[in-house]
Amino acid sequence: MKSDRVDEIVKIFDSYLIDNNKHSITLKTANEILRKTLTDVDEKIDLKELLESGTITNAYQTQTFPKQWIIIHSNSFTNQNTSNTINSKQKIHQKSTNNNFNTYSELSVFCKRYEIAIVITVASLITIFIVYWLSREQNNDTLLNKKEYVESNNDSLNIESMSKVYSYISYENDKEINGTIIQTNKETTYHTFDFQNKIVTCKTKTNGKMMTFKYPINGFYKQEGLVATTYVIEVNTLGVKEIWFSPDVPNLGYDYDDGSRIACYNFELLNEE
Repeated sequence: MKSDRVDEIVKIFDSYLIDNNKHSITLKTANEILRKTLTDVDEKIDLKELLESGTITNAYQTQTFPKQWIIIHSNSFTNQNTSNTINSKQKIHQKSTNNNFNTYSELSVFCKRYEIAIVITVASLITIFIVYWLSREQNNDTLLNKKEYVESNNDSLNIESMSKVYSYISYENDKEINGTIIQTNKETTYHTFDFQNKIVTCKTKTNGKMMTFKYPINGFYKQEGLVATTYVIEVNTLGVKEIWFSPDVPNLGYDYDDGSRIACYNFELLNEE
């Protein structure tokens, strides 16, 4: 197409923009203007091809979807093109910066999570080691205390308490399973440790009636602690495996065959014979 024809088309668009006080027009609007304005109807004008080839320079294509051609006044194209170039570069730079920031943030979050996972793993290993070590020490102490095991029919007991009778009253007790308290009972119970007759008597209220349970002392061993000495009585009768008590604290408890325990506290020594 001849340059004078292109100039004529550009002037038509410029006049339309000025007369209608518009900043720009779309390709669709431009085609409608040409159909109404040009007198030479025999000449077929492919306006889209002129725009894509760059023949009409005061136009640009939008970058956002859906893309479309925008035609502006020829005198403002240079400024508009420069502005669009700057804005495009700013958007590219901003996108790059945002991508870098997002990558850095994601990396930081990943590193923090990785550090937390390492700390948790190390702490878990330390905890397992401590529990294992304490368990071994406890087993060693138990084996050592077992060596001090004394049969109940031995008359030459060298522990002074074996010739005494202790009577306690307790006002509270806890039911424990595997070291966890599952129930606290506020009830009065009586406990008598008769080492002369080798029997432990427990009186407690069951179904509203005071019941008496007697457990034979089949043997015992002691555990030396930092605060007091605990005497562990072997019963293995009526579902009770062991009964333990500490006269110096005082506290006492019943360990059952099913792994549960009744630990009595808030009690006092009634008498010692």
